Amino acid sequence: MAKSLGAEIETQVKSARNRMEFGRIDGVEHLEASKRLAQLDRSLQAIGPTGDQELYRHFPVATIAVLEGHFKATVATIINEGSPYLERGLALAKDRLKSATDVVPLLHRKAVTIGDVIAHVIPFNSVSSLENAFSALFDGDFKMMIAGARNPYDMRNECVTPCVLVPSVVDLWCALSLAFERRHILAHEAATKFLISFEDAKAAVDSCTLFASALDAVMWSTIWRNEPLTQYEMNVAAWSRCKDVRVNLAADLWKALAVATENGERVRFRRMHAAWKSFSKQWMDWEGEPFAMGSIRPMLAAISQERALAARREAIQGWLSLMRPEDRSA
Repeated sequence: MAKSLGAEIETQVKSARNRMEFGRIDGVEHLEASKRLAQLDRSLQAIGPTGDQELYRHFPVATIAVLEGHFKATVATIINEGSPYLERGLALAKDRLKSATDVVPLLHRKAVTIGDVIAHVIPFNSVSSLENAFSALFDGDFKMMIAGARNPYDMRNECVTPCVLVPSVVDLWCALSLAFERRHILAHEAATKFLISFEDAKAAVDSCTLFASALDAVMWSTIWRNEPLTQYEMNVAAWSRCKDVRVNLAADLWKALAVATENGERVRFRRMHAAWKSFSKQWMDWEGEPFAMGSIRPMLAAISQERALAARREAIQGWLSLMRPEDRSA
């Protein structure tokens, strides 16, 4: 019996995630792709221009495979951002999702996301697949967006002359088209007389790497424009989240102190909380010792403190629910 569309999507998405280093796609798809492309580049350089020509045939196939995974992951991430990208994604896949009967249960039990579903069913077989999908999702000329892509770190740091990532989008599109064509031939034919040179293999790796970097830059200027990118921004965002948790904990502590006072346990409660603060500080200092001199230390300190504060708040809320069970329904 043939698998339903929903079961097929679930199986393939889960299998793909299991084969990824990070297990998930949201937010790390560029890192996953860039790491794999860097590995391919190192392998190609190790073979060298005078290596066995048979080995060069591997690279167009492998690089387009990486690009396909990156394409699907990025499409899913964009659509999972919600409106208006969700509506654009649904319109993009409407002809391939005529019946949602066997897909809805997957979404209901959160086996996959709607972004996963759409990314799975839309085509990926040429440069036009990339251009059509991203133009629809971004509601703009994607080719021109790639042509204008700037280094996201330069943009965040307000560099006077931010680096343009793609010198010629026409040349990039041509190189990608050749990579797709060669991959199709090599993946589906014996093609005994079809020779691939070192330069051909390098062109495939370089074009896919450049495209992935430019797409990443487009994401940082659109989908992730309000997300922290630089270490400074990540440090600030981490401490902002920590502050929010601290404020919420403080509110619950005042409630708990009032209850402890009513129970005649005020002094004991304060003594135990002071002991928790002392231990937590020691633990966080110990946890941060390996990163004492790094710029990442403030972010890690904030994350450690947020984790401790959240755990303390959960404990306080648990104690309050035991002492005042009637308040749980209030």
